[in-house]
Amino acid sequence: MRILKHRTITIAALLIFQPIFSSAGLAAENAAEENTAVEKSQTEKSSQQVNDLVQILEKAEKAFAEGEYDQARQEYARLKERAPDNILGYLGIGRIDLLQGKNMDALEQLSKAVEIAPHSPDARFELGSTYLALGMLDDAIKHLKIAADISPQRPEIQYKLASARSLLDASSVSPGASAQDTSEAPASPDETSSISIIYRLITSGRLEESVEQAMKAAEAHPDSPNLQYQLGMLYKAQGDINQALVHFENALTLNPQHVLALDQIAMIYLGQNNYVAAEKVLDSWIALDADDPSAQFGKAWCQIMKGDFARAEKHLTRAVQLDPRNVELLNHYGLVLREQGDDGRAMRIFERALDLKPQARSPRLNLAMIYLADDKAMKADNVIDPLRSQQMRRPFFMAVSALCHARLGQLEEAMKESDAAYKLVPDMPVAIVARAEVLSLTKDPQALPLLEQARKRYPRNILVLQELAESYARIGDYQKAEECARESLTLNQDNLKMAELLVEILARQGKVEEAFESASSIKYPDERKVRMLHGRVLVLADKKKEAVAYFKDLVDKDSDDLEAAYRLAELYFEDGKYKDARKCLENILEEDPGRENSRLLLARLLYETRKYKEALGELSHITPDSEAGLATSCIEARCHYRLKQYRQAISGFAACMKNRDLDPEELIMYATALKETGDLDQAKKMLARARDKNPVDRSVRSQIKKLEQDLPAVAENGAR
Repeated sequence: MRILKHRTITIAALLIFQPIFSSAGLAAENAAEENTAVEKSQTEKSSQQVNDLVQILEKAEKAFAEGEYDQARQEYARLKERAPDNILGYLGIGRIDLLQGKNMDALEQLSKAVEIAPHSPDARFELGSTYLALGMLDDAIKHLKIAADISPQRPEIQYKLASARSLLDASSVSPGASAQDTSEAPASPDETSSISIIYRLITSGRLEESVEQAMKAAEAHPDSPNLQYQLGMLYKAQGDINQALVHFENALTLNPQHVLALDQIAMIYLGQNNYVAAEKVLDSWIALDADDPSAQFGKAWCQIMKGDFARAEKHLTRAVQLDPRNVELLNHYGLVLREQGDDGRAMRIFERALDLKPQARSPRLNLAMIYLADDKAMKADNVIDPLRSQQMRRPFFMAVSALCHARLGQLEEAMKESDAAYKLVPDMPVAIVARAEVLSLTKDPQALPLLEQARKRYPRNILVLQELAESYARIGDYQKAEECARESLTLNQDNLKMAELLVEILARQGKVEEAFESASSIKYPDERKVRMLHGRVLVLADKKKEAVAYFKDLVDKDSDDLEAAYRLAELYFEDGKYKDARKCLENILEEDPGRENSRLLLARLLYETRKYKEALGELSHITPDSEAGLATSCIEARCHYRLKQYRQAISGFAACMKNRDLDPEELIMYATALKETGDLDQAKKMLARARDKNPVDRSVRSQIKKLEQDLPAVAENGAR
């Protein structure tokens, strides 16, 4: 067992220590042009330094595991000296100080670790545990909560946080109230006095004295369940869970209706992942008090761990009825609804949580995930935008934000956030998907292997399967895309986006009848959406004539079907039948002037027919912050460019770049406008970007080359 532990530590250390020497490696790379031998020597030196540090860490961990604390301390001290900007040395010495009762020394070491790595769950966990041992409950909860937010899947962090909260709850209950809560007769004056003393000792952080006083009081009052309960809380605060459990069970033996003891016993079993034992205790608790939301939530949690989300929903529904303003409870309720594929109800629950507490992070992020699943990146981005003002650097937030930016084409921001989230928590599915999506956008071949690796680790994760299906569809591997889409739909049959993707995948494979059947099985609230999808099947199956006839027939049968009219206009536009397309679009806008996608398509049509001023007039009616509005800036910029209004064109292209990458033709226009206004440096940068895209069109490549040749002459004339 120890060998396995050390092997794991060695691998982890290699990952942790490597960044320490990245700056040295970079310096060597920069010096490579002057002396290749220096670079090689520097790289070998960095590699040797990492190996040395790993060996020191192995020795320290081995000594620590064997109880040789003095030797372990020496090795951790060496680690600190060799790598002062790494937290492992501080954490090791802090743990030893805590074990040896040097609490303030431990606090100093672990505070330094948190200062170095504020986003490390280990550092926050150790510091929070130390504050807990010192009885500084508010500080303990603060750091343990941050650790839990960073790494929510670690039960030991959740358990410590629950312990701190329980102790805080116990210390805030007056002795008299304690007797009332547990449905027993009022305590005797001596017993109440003893509990009051313990209460004062707890709140002052003097845990050891509290235990001594409680032991004496328990001997004097052996029939007091409250004293047994207090002893259990004190042992729990010290981390002695087995002894705590003994005293909680003693309290329950003395008073089978001691609800607080039932609460603590259930919490301990839940923290130990002993869900069978926890469920028995929770059943007893619910039998005593079915109207306790904590008991109902605990029961729901047991069902969640068993994967029985339907039964979990039943208990969460009751818990929410009992505690309707509990935002954390509502968040869990929404997640359980999502697990069952009921995104509609989940969305309403998350929105309700945000109405109660607009600054709540978790429901806001979970609501954004629903929008992302429905391919509504703009809505998702708007939902999480308030969190950006808080300068949040938590992994889940950064991963969700990266997904929003990636799907809106904002590659630079997406790259920064996805890299940061992935480095902090590389095993979090959302972080993996965000990173994979960014890699995919940059044409990096590592995107698919990363997702397949995540699939092996999380075979039932819908987000991973969905991203895999989309990734395979993008590269034309429709067989694998279909497999992933079907697997995702077995987990969530109501996932609208995935159901539509499956229809598209089938259509692209020429499986038209199967695609029609699949489209008809989707539960749309409006039957017209099924008809639209049938038409899309024909388009994707490359049956353009049939598609045109299909949509024309829909419009002839129902002139109010503006969506069918828009699809027909799109097909006419793609075929270059601008006159027919314009007629369709003008009819749509006459019926509904607010249909911005139709107005945007009309503006594109007017641009293609060289009616630039008319196109600008149509664009002026589109709301800037809408999804259609984001697409206007590039068409607007193109129109201004054609009208030789170069400064307006520059503003338009700059605005467009904030939302998506420009294509080579747009970059050439942008560079030309910059050249005409004398900004030659910026023009060169845009041309370099255009060249980096490796345009296939020979005429585009020749335009780039000609413009690059013209720039020096322009500079010379300008100098004259």
